[in-house]
Amino acid sequence: FSPSLSLLLFLSFSFSLSIYPRDIVMAENERVWILGRECGRESEMQKKIVDRIIWVSYRRGFHVIQDSSWTSDSGWGCMYRTAQMSLANAFLRIAMPRWDWDPEDVAAAMTYRNVVRLFADRPEAPFSIHNLTLAAKLSHRTKAGEWVGPTAAVFALATRSGSLHDAPLRIYVARESALYHDDIVRPFEANPSKDDFTPVFITIPIRLGIDSINPVYYITILDLFRIPYCMGIVGGRPRASYYFVGREGDSLLYLDPHTTQDLEEPETFPETGFIGSYQPRGLGRLPVSALDPSMALCFLCPTLSSVDTLLRILGQKGASGESLVVTGKSRPAYMQGATPGDDFSMGDGDDFDMDMFDEGGHRTGSSRPLPEGHSVVTVDDNDMVLM
Repeated sequence: FSPSLSLLLFLSFSFSLSIYPRDIVMAENERVWILGRECGRESEMQKKIVDRIIWVSYRRGFHVIQDSSWTSDSGWGCMYRTAQMSLANAFLRIAMPRWDWDPEDVAAAMTYRNVVRLFADRPEAPFSIHNLTLAAKLSHRTKAGEWVGPTAAVFALATRSGSLHDAPLRIYVARESALYHDDIVRPFEANPSKDDFTPVFITIPIRLGIDSINPVYYITILDLFRIPYCMGIVGGRPRASYYFVGREGDSLLYLDPHTTQDLEEPETFPETGFIGSYQPRGLGRLPVSALDPSMALCFLCPTLSSVDTLLRILGQKGASGESLVVTGKSRPAYMQGATPGDDFSMGDGDDFDMDMFDEGGHRTGSSRPLPEGHSVVTVDDNDMVLM
């Protein structure tokens, strides 16, 4: 297929491989998708896209984390780092939607630097390792120096989002792997104009097995990276978190935070060009069969209509009749008294400097219905396992 015809087919079938003939599925497996964008394998486009992804790694030499003696997160902070990457790149996409923004352009470079500053390793930065560990301590009773799972990490991001005023996105954390349209868009019902819509960063903590992923989910997971709103997966292997940004064949492509770098203060960031210690050094590859079953799916919906589209895509069943997420317009009647997913709207704390962006820009309630043929196992207070 030509690129344009491939895109047309992709859009026409609502991003679902499950209805493609076998030969088209195999053809798709030869393509590379990175955060919703198709590119040639080892192509110049792939290199440019990856170069423009913010990479966050272990650091040493930062100010001691409150209520601890830690001045480095090496060996325990990887899940926080991958969560930071997912949100940092969502900020960046809102500010500069094009994948080919010029790092030598002064305005673009300023936007890039200001996004990275939000995640700097200092107590003042809203999404720093310091503040995320404190947030996780409140929500999941963890301490600095303790490894956390994806659920705790994305809840920490959402908790910290309240420290910003007038930010360009909201964070919505789904519960029980279910997304309901009305819960997500309720803040805009009084002002339904699309011009008033604030982009939503949606995270869906999910567990697709106990020790390993049920194979029926493999294709569906790989297919997520074709969705234009995809902002990756926070997950990895047992006790090792990666930020998954794409797929190549039957493998997942990821950024690895397990490199310990010296602290780099924002004051030392270059005025133009990439920030070297935040620029990816290449992508790792992991067979989808090796992925740990616990993960958080991440999406960025920039418009009200994109919320509808995302829910429609995620609600589709795969070739084996499975779906990763239960979706609907509103919660079923028996769940109406339950607490919905958490919408952490940024806007209850410090001012957020909009000039940083240019114009280019626990489980509560009743159990949800399960996909046919599946069962649920409760592992702990925060995990529901689809089998």
